[in-house]
Amino acid sequence: MATIGKLRERSGAVIFIIGAAMVLFIVSDSLNSNQALFNGGPETSVGEIDGKEVDAKYFDAINERFLNNAKQQRNTAELSAVERIQVNNQTWETIVESQLLEAEFEHLGMRISEDEMNDMAYGPEPHSYLTQIPAFMDDNQKYDPNKLREFINNFDNVPAESQTNWADLIDEVKSDRLRNKYFAMISKGIYMTDLEAQDDYIGNNKQYNIKYARLKSADLPDENYEVSEAEMQAYAKENDLRYKEDERGFQYVSFAVEPSAADTANTRNQIADLAAEFATTTNEAAFARLHSDGALAEDKFYSIADLSEANLLDAALMDQVFEVPVGHVFEPTFELGTFRLVKIVAEEPQTTVEGEDGKSAENFKTCFRASHILIKPEGDNDTAKAMEEAKKLMDRVKKGEKFAELALEFGTDGTKDKGGDLGWWEDGKMVKAFQNGVNTMKNGELKVVKSRFGAHLIQLTAEPLRVRRKIAIIEKTVTPSEQTESDVYAKAAEFFDRARTAQAFVDATLEMDLNVGLAENVKAMDATITGFTDGRELVKWAFRQEEVDMVSDIINIDNSYVIAMLTEIKVKDDLEILGKETEIKTAIVKEKKLDELEAKMKASYTNDINALAEALQVEVESATAVNFATPVIANLGNEPAVIGAVAALGDGILSQVIRGNEGVYVVLVEGGSEVTMPPSFADYKVKQIKSKATGARFEISPALKKTVTLIDTRYNFY
Repeated sequence: MATIGKLRERSGAVIFIIGAAMVLFIVSDSLNSNQALFNGGPETSVGEIDGKEVDAKYFDAINERFLNNAKQQRNTAELSAVERIQVNNQTWETIVESQLLEAEFEHLGMRISEDEMNDMAYGPEPHSYLTQIPAFMDDNQKYDPNKLREFINNFDNVPAESQTNWADLIDEVKSDRLRNKYFAMISKGIYMTDLEAQDDYIGNNKQYNIKYARLKSADLPDENYEVSEAEMQAYAKENDLRYKEDERGFQYVSFAVEPSAADTANTRNQIADLAAEFATTTNEAAFARLHSDGALAEDKFYSIADLSEANLLDAALMDQVFEVPVGHVFEPTFELGTFRLVKIVAEEPQTTVEGEDGKSAENFKTCFRASHILIKPEGDNDTAKAMEEAKKLMDRVKKGEKFAELALEFGTDGTKDKGGDLGWWEDGKMVKAFQNGVNTMKNGELKVVKSRFGAHLIQLTAEPLRVRRKIAIIEKTVTPSEQTESDVYAKAAEFFDRARTAQAFVDATLEMDLNVGLAENVKAMDATITGFTDGRELVKWAFRQEEVDMVSDIINIDNSYVIAMLTEIKVKDDLEILGKETEIKTAIVKEKKLDELEAKMKASYTNDINALAEALQVEVESATAVNFATPVIANLGNEPAVIGAVAALGDGILSQVIRGNEGVYVVLVEGGSEVTMPPSFADYKVKQIKSKATGARFEISPALKKTVTLIDTRYNFY
């Protein structure tokens, strides 16, 4: 019998296995293949990983698999621009991480032996990739290694495509096992000594009471300090304020292609012509399917409650649908750019039929409409009081007060804001006590009933409906005509002809009185920009430019013609000063204040905190429950340097001058809580090590990325 490993050698590497749809998109060993991944020059590359180019065709193949997977998960035929970019980023990150890990595996000499492969196939804990394949499952949908043996024994008779797919699966199993080994090695390398565990435990549990004298930087006016350009440059370098990735900024003018008044009038004429034909046709469903741009009513009878839930009709038409005769075509309505025609096709009356149990029943349920005011009991014994309140409200309605206004004031459920209106519902949808009360009411009648929710004041607002109707709907959306689109393009072309340079761009916007959009801090793989849901073409244009003040061609996005002018180019690793001037100046001013305050406090320093406070003309303040694990001190704020000093000080010892975030301090510890030490730190160590090991898994990829140079030029393709 051939082994798993030898079968791998007898086949190629392409897609999947035996027609089974396994949705496992782990990038395989082919990531190491210079032919598959690292071939071609800049024109066919989507980026570089440590100096090696990533072939665009290979990237696109992987990305297509991820896109199909995303569509299946979202149950959609098309993804939005944002979703497509999210998938594209997933592809890039997967390839980068896989390539970096493959290099680690090679460097460490990590391999998967034949015995290990066979154990993953036939051992007590088979690999999950194999156990998910239907072809290897028994009648109870459980993994059966004998099914796999049968496949391997019959391998020479397996179709060629399945053989190559099998190879890809084996690559994925190997890659996954190598990853798990690598992560396990790192996790096992995390350790904590008994002394570390003890210090950590004390730091997390001990609390201190302190006194302190402080000088606050906020007490010094900012205007007393000046910041030079050189200081800003030095601060940015010292604090490594650099762009984490390339960014662009641009201005743009857009000309939206929207329907004109003439387009609306033309569609209104079309719908009027259709209305005449609609009224005479005898096959309304087919006529609607042929002429409607939008929603279609199902070819069935609707109750008024059904229509309310289906949201097929305007509210104004809802009640009228059951008042007009069959065959009636309503006047066209217009809302949100769409004309709508509605025709009453047929009616089904409520009749009594004999059920399977021999009992008579209606062929469909009656529909009711009412408003109510619910008075909830305040306690278990207050239902009678609630009933009294409801009856008082009924008297007020009878005397002329408006039901809806009383519902808004006294109602206690979600209908109060709708004047108590419950809308239409089918018999049986309300609690029994409520429904029984409604069943005997007449339109306009008032009644008080009690249910498990409380007391209800009910007003029937329509006659019960005991018919269902079939309707047909035609929708016509007003769209821009070719002439309208041509006119808009002409305006865009006029602006483009006048805006070939940066200054001309600005002048043309003023002369033509156009609104200018602004896109700032745009990243290379951003999908949207302000004003547009799909701004990829603008983003791609911006990142292909090498100089500011460049003006784009006319770009068609989101039914608009757009002309843009590049205003900013921010390059990864350049100092990030532009746009952060205020933030940097504020930080530098704070440091200057702290320098001044630190010198002042050191000049007055004494071992007596009260004497020091008097010399500085400040109060001695206090804080309790200061804890090393929490960097915030009550009434003091986020001052980790102070807390660190407190944890290191002995009781009754005055600290030296401490430079904090918002001032300078001298601290005196005055006791604190005692920490009850556990008999052993073994369990504590296990818990801390497990927590750190879990976190380490998510730090591996970022750490590896810092060791290589990554160049991402996907914007040339996507």
